[in-house]
Amino acid sequence: MSEERLVNIEADVRRAKTEVFWGETFMIIGFLLSSWQTYVFAAAVWILIAVF
Repeated sequence: MSEERLVNIEADVRRAKTEVFWGETFMIIGFLLSSWQTYVFAAAVWILIAVF
């Protein structure tokens, strides 16, 4: 294989890893924003910070 082909493959692998990372990140954020437990936890933390 030529060096240029290897560089292209490495770039594709990096791009795929980045896409998977951001896809998983946004999936987790979306899950947290759609979950009522997240809002309850955030409110509890906010109240504790305000009290103490």
